[in-house]
Amino acid sequence: MDATEAARREAERIHQAAVAAGDDPWNLLELVSREAARRDLDVYALPQGDSALKSGRAVFDSQAGSILYEDTGSLFDRAFLIAHELGHVVLEGGVQDVVTEEVGMRPANTY
Repeated sequence: MDATEAARREAERIHQAAVAAGDDPWNLLELVSREAARRDLDVYALPQGDSALKSGRAVFDSQAGSILYEDTGSLFDRAFLIAHELGHVVLEGGVQDVVTEEVGMRPANTY
């Protein structure tokens, strides 16, 4: 199993646990925000280009215990930015700051 598949499986496990805990699987922005809160992380939406984003679209600040994300695009786009930063926390331990400049999704049928 490659790293991408391992990450996908962990994301699926977290998603299933969140839904089992009562989170609405159709409200992804709320679901990922609650998951961040369960991990004692604060989440802040910032205007595109805000200096706190450090020229990125999303930031994980390990010292502040927070995720900052660009408040643009669809609700799905915003949820995806938060989920991406959560992935860094879950898979990398959340000990280093991360600035995400771009994220993309690979269609499910391209594995």
